[in-house]
This record gives sequence, structure tokens and C-alpha cells, in this order.
Amino acid sequence: ANGGMVRGTIIENLPGDHVSIQLATGEVRVFASAEVRYAGPSVMPAESLAVPRPPPPPAVSPTVRVHVEATSDELTLQQVTGTATAVVSSGRGFAQVQIDQFAPLCTAPCDIEIAPGTYTLGISLGQGTARRADHNLFTLDHDTSLELEYDSREGLRIAGWVIFVGGVIAGASIMLVPLLNGDDFLVPLIAGAVVLFVAEIVGLALAFLNDHADIRETY
Repeated sequence: ANGGMVRGTIIENLPGDHVSIQLATGEVRVFASAEVRYAGPSVMPAESLAVPRPPPPPAVSPTVRVHVEATSDELTLQQVTGTATAVVSSGRGFAQVQIDQFAPLCTAPCDIEIAPGTYTLGISLGQGTARRADHNLFTLDHDTSLELEYDSREGLRIAGWVIFVGGVIAGASIMLVPLLNGDDFLVPLIAGAVVLFVAEIVGLALAFLNDHADIRETY
């Protein structure tokens, strides 16, 4: 061009018209074909001239909205996060029991947003121990509403221990009467044994009665 030489990358070469060259500095110079004695064969690929596209925005994890109501105050929706197995002695041997680990979600009435999935749920009353609900497995893949129900049976458990302890004392007393008075011991012995048996069955059944907890999906 004009007796000189220009080094760069040919980005456009139209014979009889013009030649466009991109210099190392990024500047693009255009020369009429009549000014160009020789132009090399290299032409910059079209994709190198394209405006770079911005990276796609990060994916946003979808969530579902869960509205929580309760039939009584101070009920907290809990999620089972793990289950441990423990070995305990029952007096007649050893038994395995499962101990759930919970994480609180919210105290009703409330609204939460969580990732879609299958959840094992439970309930706690106030600051009490959480326990699995009777219906505890939910696939939450859409907006929904849950209703919590919890009935404390603490009074029945206390009554169970009263029945058990009172029955043991009463049964033992009945069986000891003939020994103290010198009477026939067969009938008191049978009567005392019956009292002890009933006290053990009924009293312990009530003493270890679990609270009632349930969760219902209302829509």
C-alpha cells in the first residue's frame, strides 16, 4: 500500500474493491484494491469477529411454598434429618430402638419455602420432644397446605404409673394379709396375683402411651 507493507490479519478481501486488515493493535484499516499489490491468503474467521456472549445466569433452584396450620397452639413442624439405632436393656434381654433426629421448620401458623422432594415430618408441642406424625411421609413437589394435630397424653401416662404402683401395693397387701392373721392364704394369694397382673398390664400400657401426632395435607 503506497509502496509500504502492512502486517495484520485479512478480515475481508473483495477483489477489485477493497481489502480490510486488522492490525495487531486491533485497528482495522481498509485499502482500495488498486492500492494493494499483494494480499496474503489468510482471512480472519468470522467467529473471531463475533461479539462474545455473556455467560448464562446461574440456575435458580425451584422451591415450593408450604402453608402450615395447626389445631392447637405452639405446634412446630419438624423434619426428620436422621435416625440412629440404640440397644437398650428391657430387663428380659436387649432390644433395638430407633431414635429420630429432627430439625424445626416453623411454628404454626406459618409459611415456608423448601426445595421439592420427599420429606419425613414430625411435630413437637412447645419445647417438648418432637415425634414422627402418624402420616409422616410427604412428597412436596407443588404448593400445598399442611394441618398439624397433636394430643398430649401426659395425664394418661401419670394415671398409668399411679395404677401400676397402687396395684403393686394393693396386690402385695392382699397376699400378706393371711400371713399376718394366720388365715387361709389361697384365696388372698390368687386375688393379690390378679390385682398385680391387672396393674402391670393396664398401668404399664398407659404409662408408656405415646402422644398422638398427625399431619394432613389439606390441598
